[in-house]
Amino acid sequence: MGRKELFNTNKTYILKQFKKKPFYFSNVDISRIKDELKKKSLIPENMSYDRFFNRLIDEGLNTFTLSIQGSYKTRYSFKKNLDHDLFASILSGKKTFLSMTTSLRFQGLTDYRNDVIFISREQSDKGYYGHENVLEQNAIDKAFRQGTPRYSNSIGEIDGKNYVFLSPKYSDCYGVITMKNGVKVSSINRSFVEMIINIHYFKTYTTIIDIFKPLKEKLDIKEIYEYIKILNYIYPYFQCAGFYLEQIGFCKDELIEFKNCVSNLNFYTQKRKVEIVGEDYLFNEYWKMYY
Repeated sequence: MGRKELFNTNKTYILKQFKKKPFYFSNVDISRIKDELKKKSLIPENMSYDRFFNRLIDEGLNTFTLSIQGSYKTRYSFKKNLDHDLFASILSGKKTFLSMTTSLRFQGLTDYRNDVIFISREQSDKGYYGHENVLEQNAIDKAFRQGTPRYSNSIGEIDGKNYVFLSPKYSDCYGVITMKNGVKVSSINRSFVEMIINIHYFKTYTTIIDIFKPLKEKLDIKEIYEYIKILNYIYPYFQCAGFYLEQIGFCKDELIEFKNCVSNLNFYTQKRKVEIVGEDYLFNEYWKMYY
């Protein structure tokens, strides 16, 4: 039986392999499936990758390419329209997950920033995060009043959507959950911490409050506390989180653990507020936060 005839005979089964999760496939994925089909004698043993790929194109395989500052990430699917969230979730391997507002939106918790897709992949495990230098107030003041926010160097665009690739600190993917369709996302609690740490991707601190205020009953302050503890940032994010959580609607009595971790330093919700918003910082004495 010839190449074309054998492929056609088993076409239904072959195409079915490409209509399973995650629906988007790399060249490596396609090559792996080709080899598996050969082992089952469902396609000719001497069928080349190019010939196999072209047969899939003939059957309607579509190409989707994301441009990232001169480099490209290409995936293939029989889906006609690009599902950005599913596409994003597989771009950087099995440890990739949707984060921040993208995760919240994927879970049906917000529709904020649906033009931006945040994709995270944690850094490798470097052991316990220790800090050799002692943080001083003048360093914090300079960093937040004058310093420039650090944006990702990996940003791509496709179909009017901006893809932002982030590399958060290692936490063994604490608070990353797997949805029914297999997509990994940050939990609502992890998303909250991600967003207060990466406030520069949002307008002002009030944006975070506005997003999470309607979600207060879904937040778990113990999980939030634990995640910040694991990250062990040199900056005092416990008092930052406590400030936000009170603004969202939690009582001070519920936030004792956060209050107990308030440092002897004053901290900030965001950098360069005076320039960005045109207003000077206010100060919250209880949480020792400029906002």
